[in-house]
Amino acid sequence: MKKFGVLILTIISVCLAAYLEAFLEIAHRYEYGELSGFITFAPQVEQVIRLFGIFLVILFIGIVLWKYHGSFLHFVYKYRYLVALILLALCVLFEISGSSIDCVGKSIGSTESGVIFGIPRYVRSDEYALFTPFSFSQYYNAAGKYPYFSQTIRGALTDTFIVYGQPSWDIATIFRPFLWGHLLFGPAKGLSFFWVARLLALFLISFEFALIYTRKDKWLSMAAAALISFAPIVQWWFAINGLVEMLVFGQVALLCVYHYLRTRKTGCRIVTSILFFWSAGVYILTLYPAWQIPLLYGFAALLIYVLTENWKTFTFRWKRDLPIWGAGILLLTAVLLHVWFKSADAIHIVRNTVYPGNRISTGGGGFLWFFKYGASMFLPLIERNLNTNPPEASAFFDFFPLGIFLAFYVLFAEKKRDSMLISLLVAQAILFIYTVFGLPEFFAKITFLSYTTSYRTILATGLINVFLLLRSLAVVEWKPKISVAVAASLVLSIPAGLLCRRATGNYIGSILIPVLFAMLLIGFCLTLLVLKNILWKKVFVLFCILIVAVSGGLVNPIQSGVDVIYKNELVQSIRQIAEQDQGLWLVEGSYPMTNVPIMVGAPTINSTNVYPNLERWRLLDPAGQYEEVYNRYAHINADLTDEATQFDLVNADFFALKLNFADLRLLNVTYLLTSKDYRSAHIPDVNFSLLAQVNGYSIYRLTYPK
Repeated sequence: MKKFGVLILTIISVCLAAYLEAFLEIAHRYEYGELSGFITFAPQVEQVIRLFGIFLVILFIGIVLWKYHGSFLHFVYKYRYLVALILLALCVLFEISGSSIDCVGKSIGSTESGVIFGIPRYVRSDEYALFTPFSFSQYYNAAGKYPYFSQTIRGALTDTFIVYGQPSWDIATIFRPFLWGHLLFGPAKGLSFFWVARLLALFLISFEFALIYTRKDKWLSMAAAALISFAPIVQWWFAINGLVEMLVFGQVALLCVYHYLRTRKTGCRIVTSILFFWSAGVYILTLYPAWQIPLLYGFAALLIYVLTENWKTFTFRWKRDLPIWGAGILLLTAVLLHVWFKSADAIHIVRNTVYPGNRISTGGGGFLWFFKYGASMFLPLIERNLNTNPPEASAFFDFFPLGIFLAFYVLFAEKKRDSMLISLLVAQAILFIYTVFGLPEFFAKITFLSYTTSYRTILATGLINVFLLLRSLAVVEWKPKISVAVAASLVLSIPAGLLCRRATGNYIGSILIPVLFAMLLIGFCLTLLVLKNILWKKVFVLFCILIVAVSGGLVNPIQSGVDVIYKNELVQSIRQIAEQDQGLWLVEGSYPMTNVPIMVGAPTINSTNVYPNLERWRLLDPAGQYEEVYNRYAHINADLTDEATQFDLVNADFFALKLNFADLRLLNVTYLLTSKDYRSAHIPDVNFSLLAQVNGYSIYRLTYPK
């Protein structure tokens, strides 16, 4: 092996070992109840030994891969789909997922864990305390397994498809392919399928599409797959809002158009047409316009590129092509209308809520957010001093603004009329104007950007920057000298680092700022040196893989099974009661405890109300005094009191219900889960019968005097 290669591997091994040692120390603290977040500590002898051991292991693996990477990568590339299927099967068999469900386990006193590696993220409560419990509730639902309308969530008939889409036995679930595992395998293996299949699909599809715009450059395509699928923003938001589905099926649709235009075989055109409309249906039914709309700008730009590059060779046969596309449009429209009419009531209620309702955003104020990607490397370790939370601070590691500069160099210095770069730059310009300066309300509406926010468009601009960078590297002919690359990198890294620091408040202090500058300098420099030769390209790809491996790959834990929930004594007690009686439950306490009973089929009034039950709340508020508070998507903290019932708004998605004991009868509450002791309470309006007392929680059956 060349001396240069050994030096590079040694440096990488040292840096990676230090990062992993810090990560393992934080993971160790989590086991003892400490929240993740780096704290400076004096290294102990065992930690130094472990650090050295990690370094040796990484260095050994690096040397082996460096020596045999050609044959290894050739094998993986040739059998990539088979390898992916085997990985999926093994992970589902052993119920491997990235869920932070252990956070719920800790809150209910579970002795089981299931965490194999990593840190469950308390900040991802919308995954472990909402989306995952909702999907489990579908299996144990009072209406039967996986209904379209649940009788468990909210303790009332609830549409499970249109809001926080859940697995259900309905034709429309054909557009929710990653939920099929729940229908086929149940909660534990279904959760595993959901996590693993999505990650593998995103990596493979990103690689396949990259082969097109990088002109079949496998190294740059590998970088694209890594930068997209393990991007920090993708991993922090991995489980919710359909982000992975948008990225996967947006690219699948483009691949379908590409192959449709390049084949004359009727059978192939039929298959690609079916896949295109299926992908369109999946994308539409993610139902999160805050990301769908800005991402659509990027995908539309890429569609223009695919069409312009292949239109001249395309032969349109209207007698065959029109029926193919007509049938696809008809079937897609039929299913969407089916969903629209079936979920009409829920859609009407959501559109008329105070939150989220019909929000209109005109953007603006987001210039600094383009530079926050540099801080993403530290987010798996450090959460302190952020001016927001880690998911909101995360981004694509897109090397901004280098991709834009290279794109302009290709277009103007080398005078290449590259349709992909031109269309992406136009889309980026529109999103940039909206994000930084804002648009008048009229223009925001006609561009549909009123449905998103400037903060949410950063996802799309980051993805576009990745496409711009890799396309530019694939087509540019400039071969800079090392001195020029270093000088240009210095010029870029200093302002990028300073603006990143400013974008994240007090997060990047004196200890992290030199690390940030070094990372940016190396990243920019390696990107420019890609243009020199294949060796630098390999080093660049390795850098991309490593940077997202630590900044994105370490975000979610590796979790095995869901025994942390279903072997918990409290959950088992709730399940036994719910199997015998489907009476309504109320949880006296706060989120996420409010979503625990639904995981075993106990209908719970104050489980997260993804849309409001206005009829129920008006029983308590006939004059409509508090309608502005409860007419919203909401987590609900309930407390029983002798005082008059009232609703207090805590956050946009959270209100507190102070419920008079007498009003328990109005809500028809049969069971109460609480940490309070009512055994000796003398309350004339309700009788409390203790059924179970587990892990600091009590379950009471409520009866009401005549």
